[in-house]
Amino acid sequence: MTQAMLGRWNVTVVGEDTYPLWFELTEVNGELTGSFQPRGGHAIPIDTVDVSGDELTFRVAETGYTGQSVNDGLKGNVMLEGASSREWVAVRAPELLPTENPEWGEPIDLFNGKDLNGWLPRQPSQTNMWAAEDGVLVNKGKGSDLLTEATFGDFTLHIEVNCPAESNSGIYLRGRYEVQVQDDYGKEPNSLYLGGLYGRITPTENAAKPAGEWQIFDITLLGRWVTVELNGKRIIDHKEIAGITGGALDSNESEPGPILLQGDHGAVSYRNIVLTPVAQ
Repeated sequence: MTQAMLGRWNVTVVGEDTYPLWFELTEVNGELTGSFQPRGGHAIPIDTVDVSGDELTFRVAETGYTGQSVNDGLKGNVMLEGASSREWVAVRAPELLPTENPEWGEPIDLFNGKDLNGWLPRQPSQTNMWAAEDGVLVNKGKGSDLLTEATFGDFTLHIEVNCPAESNSGIYLRGRYEVQVQDDYGKEPNSLYLGGLYGRITPTENAAKPAGEWQIFDITLLGRWVTVELNGKRIIDHKEIAGITGGALDSNESEPGPILLQGDHGAVSYRNIVLTPVAQ
Protein backbone atom coordinates (compact mmCIF):
# COMPACT_ATOMS: atom_id res chain seq x y z
CA MET A 1 0.00 0.00 0.00
CA THR A 2 3.03 2.29 0.42
CA GLN A 3 3.20 3.02 -3.32
CA ALA A 4 -0.43 4.16 -3.27
CA MET A 5 0.46 6.82 -0.70
CA LEU A 6 3.36 8.31 -2.66
CA GLY A 7 3.00 11.55 -4.60
CA ARG A 8 1.39 14.94 -4.10
CA TRP A 9 -1.81 15.40 -2.12
CA ASN A 10 -4.15 18.38 -1.89
CA VAL A 11 -5.67 18.56 1.57
CA THR A 12 -8.71 20.31 3.01
CA VAL A 13 -9.09 20.55 6.78
CA VAL A 14 -12.85 20.57 7.25
CA GLY A 15 -15.06 22.18 9.86
CA GLU A 16 -16.27 25.64 10.77
CA ASP A 17 -12.81 27.03 9.91
CA THR A 18 -11.98 25.21 6.66
CA TYR A 19 -8.49 25.68 5.22
CA PRO A 20 -6.10 24.02 2.74
CA LEU A 21 -2.87 22.09 3.24
CA TRP A 22 -0.60 20.11 0.90
CA PHE A 23 1.95 17.36 1.24
CA GLU A 24 4.13 15.15 -0.92
CA LEU A 25 5.44 11.73 0.03
CA THR A 26 8.49 10.21 -1.64
CA GLU A 27 10.59 7.10 -1.12
CA VAL A 28 14.38 7.39 -1.19
CA ASN A 29 16.52 4.26 -0.75
CA GLY A 30 13.60 2.50 0.86
CA GLU A 31 12.97 5.32 3.34
CA LEU A 32 9.81 7.42 3.34
CA THR A 33 10.24 11.17 3.39
CA GLY A 34 8.28 14.17 2.28
CA SER A 35 7.40 17.85 2.23
CA PHE A 36 4.45 19.64 3.85
CA GLN A 37 2.80 23.00 3.18
CA PRO A 38 1.23 24.40 6.36
CA ARG A 39 -1.65 26.84 6.41
CA GLY A 40 0.82 29.74 6.46
CA GLY A 41 4.53 30.14 5.77
CA HIS A 42 6.39 27.96 3.31
CA ALA A 43 6.73 24.24 2.65
CA ILE A 44 8.85 22.35 5.20
CA PRO A 45 10.17 18.79 5.52
CA ILE A 46 8.03 16.12 7.14
CA ASP A 47 9.80 14.95 10.31
CA THR A 48 8.60 11.33 10.42
CA VAL A 49 6.29 9.28 8.23
CA ASP A 50 5.04 5.71 8.43
CA VAL A 51 2.71 3.63 6.28
CA SER A 52 1.20 0.40 7.56
CA GLY A 53 -1.31 -1.22 5.24
CA ASP A 54 -3.77 1.49 4.31
CA GLU A 55 -2.89 3.60 7.37
CA LEU A 56 -0.70 6.72 7.15
CA THR A 57 0.92 8.54 10.06
CA PHE A 58 3.28 11.51 9.85
CA ARG A 59 4.47 14.35 12.01
CA VAL A 60 5.43 17.92 11.18
CA ALA A 61 6.86 20.12 13.95
CA GLU A 62 4.45 19.77 16.89
CA THR A 63 1.53 18.41 14.89
CA GLY A 64 0.65 14.81 14.09
CA TYR A 65 -1.45 13.59 11.17
CA THR A 66 -3.16 10.24 10.79
CA GLY A 67 -5.03 9.03 7.74
CA GLN A 68 -6.16 6.11 5.67
CA SER A 69 -7.05 5.31 2.08
CA VAL A 70 -10.68 5.97 1.18
CA ASN A 71 -11.65 5.20 -2.42
CA ASP A 72 -9.17 7.23 -4.52
CA GLY A 73 -8.26 9.65 -1.74
CA LEU A 74 -7.24 9.91 1.89
CA LYS A 75 -9.11 10.84 5.03
CA GLY A 76 -7.78 11.43 8.52
CA ASN A 77 -7.26 13.65 11.52
CA VAL A 78 -4.97 16.48 12.54
CA MET A 79 -3.78 15.91 16.11
CA LEU A 80 -3.11 19.40 17.47
CA GLU A 81 -1.07 19.86 20.66
CA GLY A 82 -3.38 20.68 23.55
CA ALA A 83 -6.48 20.78 21.35
CA SER A 84 -9.07 18.45 19.91
CA SER A 85 -8.40 16.82 16.56
CA ARG A 86 -9.61 18.16 13.21
CA GLU A 87 -10.71 16.05 10.26
CA TRP A 88 -8.99 16.32 6.88
CA VAL A 89 -9.61 14.89 3.43
CA ALA A 90 -7.16 14.71 0.56
CA VAL A 91 -7.21 14.10 -3.18
CA ARG A 92 -4.30 13.54 -5.53
CA ALA A 93 -2.92 16.76 -6.92
CA PRO A 94 -3.66 17.07 -10.65
CA GLU A 95 -0.80 17.01 -13.13
CA LEU A 96 -1.95 20.26 -14.81
CA LEU A 97 0.13 20.06 -17.97
CA PRO A 98 0.83 23.42 -19.63
CA THR A 99 -1.06 24.53 -22.71
CA GLU A 100 1.17 24.19 -25.75
CA ASN A 101 1.27 27.23 -28.06
CA PRO A 102 -1.71 28.89 -26.38
CA GLU A 103 -4.05 31.19 -28.25
CA TRP A 104 -4.58 34.33 -26.21
CA GLY A 105 -7.91 36.02 -25.62
CA GLU A 106 -8.68 39.68 -25.12
CA PRO A 107 -6.85 41.58 -22.33
CA ILE A 108 -8.93 42.37 -19.24
CA ASP A 109 -8.33 45.45 -17.11
CA LEU A 110 -8.82 44.09 -13.61
CA PHE A 111 -8.60 47.52 -11.98
CA ASN A 112 -10.47 50.47 -13.47
CA GLY A 113 -8.41 53.07 -11.59
CA LYS A 114 -11.52 54.66 -10.05
CA ASP A 115 -12.96 52.27 -7.47
CA LEU A 116 -12.92 48.66 -6.24
CA ASN A 117 -15.50 47.41 -8.72
CA GLY A 118 -14.71 43.76 -9.50
CA TRP A 119 -12.79 43.21 -6.24
CA LEU A 120 -13.84 41.73 -2.90
CA PRO A 121 -12.20 41.59 0.55
CA ARG A 122 -11.06 38.13 1.52
CA GLN A 123 -11.88 38.63 5.19
CA PRO A 124 -15.06 40.76 5.47
CA SER A 125 -14.62 40.79 9.25
CA GLN A 126 -11.25 42.54 8.93
CA THR A 127 -10.79 46.22 8.20
CA ASN A 128 -10.54 46.85 4.48
CA MET A 129 -7.60 49.21 3.93
CA TRP A 130 -7.79 49.15 0.12
CA ALA A 131 -8.82 52.21 -1.92
CA ALA A 132 -8.52 53.63 -5.43
CA GLU A 133 -6.48 56.84 -5.51
CA ASP A 134 -5.39 58.63 -8.68
CA GLY A 135 -5.41 55.45 -10.75
CA VAL A 136 -3.59 53.41 -8.13
CA LEU A 137 -4.91 50.56 -5.98
CA VAL A 138 -3.59 51.46 -2.54
CA ASN A 139 -3.48 49.39 0.63
CA LYS A 140 -2.83 51.81 3.48
CA GLY A 141 -1.92 49.31 6.18
CA LYS A 142 -2.57 45.87 7.64
CA GLY A 143 -6.07 44.69 6.80
CA SER A 144 -7.92 42.28 4.56
CA ASP A 145 -6.51 40.68 1.43
CA LEU A 146 -8.26 41.67 -1.80
CA LEU A 147 -9.34 39.33 -4.60
CA THR A 148 -11.04 39.54 -7.96
CA GLU A 149 -14.65 38.48 -8.29
CA ALA A 150 -13.73 36.80 -11.57
CA THR A 151 -11.75 33.56 -11.69
CA PHE A 152 -9.19 32.45 -14.25
CA GLY A 153 -7.47 29.35 -15.57
CA ASP A 154 -4.38 29.90 -17.72
CA PHE A 155 -3.29 33.49 -18.28
CA THR A 156 -0.57 36.07 -18.49
CA LEU A 157 -0.71 38.94 -15.99
CA HIS A 158 0.86 42.38 -16.20
CA ILE A 159 0.94 44.11 -12.83
CA GLU A 160 3.02 46.90 -11.30
CA VAL A 161 3.70 47.18 -7.58
CA ASN A 162 5.26 49.77 -5.28
CA CYS A 163 6.30 48.30 -1.95
CA PRO A 164 7.58 50.61 0.81
CA ALA A 165 10.69 49.71 2.81
CA GLU A 166 10.16 46.76 5.15
CA SER A 167 6.62 46.19 3.90
CA ASN A 168 5.27 42.97 2.44
CA SER A 169 2.55 41.77 0.08
CA GLY A 170 2.01 39.01 -2.44
CA ILE A 171 0.35 38.27 -5.78
CA TYR A 172 -1.58 35.01 -5.58
CA LEU A 173 -2.16 33.30 -8.93
CA ARG A 174 -5.57 31.56 -8.98
CA GLY A 175 -5.58 32.42 -5.28
CA ARG A 176 -3.15 29.54 -4.63
CA TYR A 177 0.41 30.35 -5.69
CA GLU A 178 2.09 33.41 -4.18
CA VAL A 179 4.59 35.50 -6.10
CA GLN A 180 6.37 37.29 -3.27
CA VAL A 181 6.28 41.08 -3.00
CA GLN A 182 8.49 42.84 -0.47
CA ASP A 183 11.53 45.11 -0.07
CA ASP A 184 14.45 42.91 -1.20
CA TYR A 185 16.72 45.22 -3.18
CA GLY A 186 20.34 44.04 -3.30
CA LYS A 187 19.78 40.64 -1.66
CA GLU A 188 20.79 37.25 -3.01
CA PRO A 189 17.99 35.45 -4.91
CA ASN A 190 15.66 33.46 -2.68
CA SER A 191 12.24 31.89 -3.12
CA LEU A 192 11.06 33.98 -0.16
CA TYR A 193 12.16 37.27 -1.75
CA LEU A 194 10.62 39.56 -4.38
CA GLY A 195 9.65 37.61 -7.50
CA GLY A 196 10.04 34.17 -5.97
CA LEU A 197 7.25 31.58 -5.86
CA TYR A 198 7.04 31.62 -2.09
CA GLY A 199 8.99 28.69 -0.70
CA ARG A 200 8.74 26.90 -4.06
CA ILE A 201 10.88 28.44 -6.82
CA THR A 202 13.96 30.64 -6.46
CA PRO A 203 14.54 33.29 -9.18
CA THR A 204 17.73 33.07 -11.22
CA GLU A 205 18.60 36.63 -10.21
CA ASN A 206 17.34 39.46 -8.04
CA ALA A 207 15.94 42.05 -10.44
CA ALA A 208 14.40 44.21 -7.71
CA LYS A 209 14.54 48.00 -7.71
CA PRO A 210 14.92 49.90 -4.42
CA ALA A 211 11.90 50.19 -2.13
CA GLY A 212 9.49 52.94 -3.15
CA GLU A 213 10.05 52.44 -6.88
CA TRP A 214 7.55 50.77 -9.18
CA GLN A 215 8.37 47.11 -9.88
CA ILE A 216 6.98 45.72 -13.15
CA PHE A 217 5.80 42.10 -13.29
CA ASP A 218 4.74 40.01 -16.27
CA ILE A 219 3.66 36.59 -15.05
CA THR A 220 2.45 33.65 -17.16
CA LEU A 221 0.71 30.66 -15.60
CA LEU A 222 -0.02 27.63 -17.79
CA GLY A 223 -1.27 24.64 -15.86
CA ARG A 224 1.10 24.60 -12.89
CA TRP A 225 4.02 25.98 -14.92
CA VAL A 226 5.00 29.58 -14.31
CA THR A 227 7.19 32.21 -15.96
CA VAL A 228 8.01 35.42 -14.10
CA GLU A 229 9.54 38.53 -15.61
CA LEU A 230 10.50 41.32 -13.22
CA ASN A 231 11.57 44.74 -14.47
CA GLY A 232 12.25 43.34 -17.94
CA LYS A 233 14.28 40.34 -16.79
CA ARG A 234 13.07 36.75 -16.93
CA ILE A 235 13.80 35.44 -13.44
CA ILE A 236 11.71 32.25 -13.54
CA ASP A 237 11.48 30.49 -16.90
CA HIS A 238 8.63 27.97 -17.27
CA LYS A 239 9.12 26.17 -13.96
CA GLU A 240 6.72 23.76 -12.30
CA ILE A 241 4.99 24.84 -9.09
CA ALA A 242 4.82 21.73 -6.93
CA GLY A 243 1.77 22.83 -4.96
CA ILE A 244 -0.09 25.59 -3.17
CA THR A 245 1.78 28.13 -1.06
CA GLY A 246 0.98 29.39 2.43
CA GLY A 247 -2.12 31.57 2.65
CA ALA A 248 -3.82 29.93 -0.34
CA LEU A 249 -7.58 30.26 -0.60
CA ASP A 250 -8.02 26.54 -1.21
CA SER A 251 -6.26 23.46 -2.59
CA ASN A 252 -8.61 22.89 -5.55
CA GLU A 253 -5.80 23.19 -8.08
CA SER A 254 -7.75 21.93 -11.08
CA GLU A 255 -10.27 24.77 -10.78
CA PRO A 256 -9.98 28.40 -11.98
CA GLY A 257 -9.23 30.92 -9.27
CA PRO A 258 -9.00 34.67 -8.65
CA ILE A 259 -6.07 37.04 -8.52
CA LEU A 260 -5.50 37.80 -4.84
CA LEU A 261 -3.42 40.67 -3.48
CA GLN A 262 -2.11 40.25 0.04
CA GLY A 263 -3.06 43.12 2.33
CA ASP A 264 -2.58 41.74 5.83
CA HIS A 265 1.15 42.53 6.09
CA GLY A 266 1.39 46.26 5.41
CA ALA A 267 1.12 49.17 3.01
CA VAL A 268 1.53 48.52 -0.71
CA SER A 269 0.29 49.97 -4.03
CA TYR A 270 -0.62 48.31 -7.34
CA ARG A 271 -1.47 49.72 -10.76
CA ASN A 272 -1.90 48.72 -14.43
CA ILE A 273 -3.35 45.30 -13.61
CA VAL A 274 -4.10 43.63 -16.93
CA LEU A 275 -4.81 39.91 -17.35
CA THR A 276 -4.89 38.17 -20.72
CA PRO A 277 -6.53 34.72 -20.52
CA VAL A 278 -5.88 31.79 -22.79
CA ALA A 279 -8.76 31.67 -25.28
CA GLN A 280 -11.35 29.00 -24.54
